[in-house]
Amino acid sequence: MWINLSNTISLLNLIPLQSLNQFKMESKPANTAIFVFLLAGIIAVIVILNVSKKFKDSAIFNGGAVDIKLNKTTVSHAFYEAAKKYGLKKTEFATLERILKSGEMDPVKALNNENDLDYQFKRELQKIERNSKEDNTENEKAAIFSLRNTLDYFSSASRTSNSKAIRIFRRKNINIEGTYVLVQSETQTVGRKTTKKLVIKGDKVPCTIVNISLGGCAFKASKSEKAGTMIRFNFSVHRESVAVLGQVLRINVERGNAIIHVKFLKMSKKTENIINSLIFDY
Repeated sequence: MWINLSNTISLLNLIPLQSLNQFKMESKPANTAIFVFLLAGIIAVIVILNVSKKFKDSAIFNGGAVDIKLNKTTVSHAFYEAAKKYGLKKTEFATLERILKSGEMDPVKALNNENDLDYQFKRELQKIERNSKEDNTENEKAAIFSLRNTLDYFSSASRTSNSKAIRIFRRKNINIEGTYVLVQSETQTVGRKTTKKLVIKGDKVPCTIVNISLGGCAFKASKSEKAGTMIRFNFSVHRESVAVLGQVLRINVERGNAIIHVKFLKMSKKTENIINSLIFDY
């Protein structure tokens, strides 16, 4: 409870007026000095208690260039202690606790249970789809998926000492039919203005995507492509069409089929959310 000077004044008002008047009439310099020191001591104790209480209820987290003061209006101290290993930003701390509390779960326990995490994140995404304004839905969903990917990354990092084995994004084995087409960047000059444009080269090639993450994928095809080649994928997830621009990293050959590994270069927020929903089974 916050202690303030008004409480002290109220306590002093309980002293009978007659006693105060008597003190005033019969006071001597020594008594006056004692009274002043006593009053000053009471005020000093109140100030110290207030500062101590404020310090105890607060904690500071350095998230890059942002300092977070933790109190009842942001993140509880117990939750902060459990979640600080994930390297979250100020807004991410508050968002994560809100998501976990919305299911009437203990946020600290839910944070350490992947099933509870996925259940609550799925509910949050459904809530966004119901209530968010149409022009902002994909941005809000992308922010939630970004938080989920951050938790997944640091959770994986905590289970291994081999930093090279840690993937930035979760990868999922799948078997989805699609097509790809080669694209090439061409420079066009009109007057003094020079622009770059992606131009399709060749026909669509059937492929089967065998694994995917937000950062890239691997697919099987009847023909091989050179490393560095840019391609555009087209495939469907949950009846949603997906188009992604990628670049070939390397090629492996297995049983006569080329396994082509690609990193993604560009995609829309909607496509990003569709791929994340596939990876996390949301």
